[in-house]
Amino acid sequence: MKNSMSLLLAGLLLAGSVSVAEAATTTTKTTVTSTAKQYNVFQRNTYLKSFVSYNEAVAYAKLWDHSSVVKIAGNLWLWDNYPRFQVYQGERMLKEFTTQAAAMDYAKLWARSSVRTWKGSWLWDNYPKYRVFQGEKMLREYKSFEEAVAYARLWAGASVRQITDGHWVWDNFKVKTLVIDPGHGGRDPGAIALDGTEEEDLTLSFSLKAKAELVKRGYNVVMVRETDVELDPSTTDLAEELQARVDVSKASEANLFISLHANSFSSTGTYGTETYYNTTTSYDGSVNPFPEQSRQLAGVIQKHVLRAMGTYNRGAKDSNFYVLRKNTVPAALVEIAFLSNAGDLKKLEDTALQQKFAVEMGAAVDEYFAVSGQK
Repeated sequence: MKNSMSLLLAGLLLAGSVSVAEAATTTTKTTVTSTAKQYNVFQRNTYLKSFVSYNEAVAYAKLWDHSSVVKIAGNLWLWDNYPRFQVYQGERMLKEFTTQAAAMDYAKLWARSSVRTWKGSWLWDNYPKYRVFQGEKMLREYKSFEEAVAYARLWAGASVRQITDGHWVWDNFKVKTLVIDPGHGGRDPGAIALDGTEEEDLTLSFSLKAKAELVKRGYNVVMVRETDVELDPSTTDLAEELQARVDVSKASEANLFISLHANSFSSTGTYGTETYYNTTTSYDGSVNPFPEQSRQLAGVIQKHVLRAMGTYNRGAKDSNFYVLRKNTVPAALVEIAFLSNAGDLKKLEDTALQQKFAVEMGAAVDEYFAVSGQK
């Protein structure tokens, strides 16, 4: 189509009203013939539409005469056919709008899109949402490009094998085993909030929701505890209790260890989220054998917890916490928020935020395995 396109309006009028020859001499843009009660609009030799009214046909022809096509990018086009504006990708009509501004906005979103591939898995980058496809099947949608890339890479390493008729195994290399440690428990309640809420109860609630999300994403999750108990009831020695938690990680041949806590401080004005990892030997000479991957894990978790909780960013920090330095796999300890701060406590007790935390924890683990190189 082009602006000011030449249109032929061929009308079949009542006999005797206007002849073909007469019409041809009166106008160079439209021509009216007269053999029946029908008015046909053409674009050059292409028939467009018929009307029973001459005025309707003329109006339609004028709409076509004012139409234009705007190229947005590549094979993406905005067909401006007043009063409707249609967005096309090549020959495919995507969506129709009543205003040019709305059509332009939609077309620009498509113009920014692209598809990247990882061995049969696809990332469709359609700002502001990022969708991961496997062939034509949409797997998951993300708000962050990094999260979508991480998920796509996980799928890229996956394969599906048919065992028997109707039975399939999704082989995503080796299923990753994660250990989640809900801080404290049993005789040790942890920190106690202004309203009497105990840290051990909150960490367990957060951990159970995180487990459900991670299992849904295909991980094997081992919980250090799933009720209000200590790991080693035979001892009151804190180091022995903490070592029992590390032993769970070793026994399960875990790929990652994540410990969840709620913070507390003497000043009620202290607030925010911080995540710890271990790279130093300054405490007793022991150090986590995966310092760089632990640092990466803590950084990714910190980012996603902030997104879920909306808390102040206190950063990812190096620390000598026992369960970090004594662990034999990449490990992180999350202080989700402060029980001693009224604003943080309200967020910690919000079950909707706990669920958001779980989803973001799943996204964090996906992203970690994508960027860390850990198999």
